[in-house]
Amino acid sequence: DGIKKACKEVIDRLTSYFELNSMTCVSQMRNRGNFDFDDRDRKSLDRSEEIFCITATEAHFQGDVISDSQQSDPNDNNNLPLEGHFLIDAFVECTGERANGNMRVQVNLEMYCHTKRGQNALDKIRGRMPGEVGRTNRRWRRMSKKADHQ
Repeated sequence: DGIKKACKEVIDRLTSYFELNSMTCVSQMRNRGNFDFDDRDRKSLDRSEEIFCITATEAHFQGDVISDSQQSDPNDNNNLPLEGHFLIDAFVECTGERANGNMRVQVNLEMYCHTKRGQNALDKIRGRMPGEVGRTNRRWRRMSKKADHQ
């Protein structure tokens, strides 16, 4: 029960972080992978290995319609796939309890970019993620300090 609660908390924090950064999220259970399967391997894949995944894409790419307010240069978005400049798959695994009583949750990221702009966005998102999800960065420390004084 504690493991599931910790896992849900991390999933909620990841989703909030992605949405704060103008991304659209889709949550699902699925297998991890950068796999090259042939038909024989697909049939033997164990469904019990499915884990929770949050897929995040740029919010202004809704299908094949690009929001005019988000489009700075019309030529910048030509020939992009439906997800836009990048795609993030965040796999959340609940690995158990640590010695000090805290729960351990592992987040594995699989990131794909289609442009230099996408790579820059992914670098920025990945760099800020530990502080935001772990709530250890300056913004969260200030909020915690402010809440303690009230």
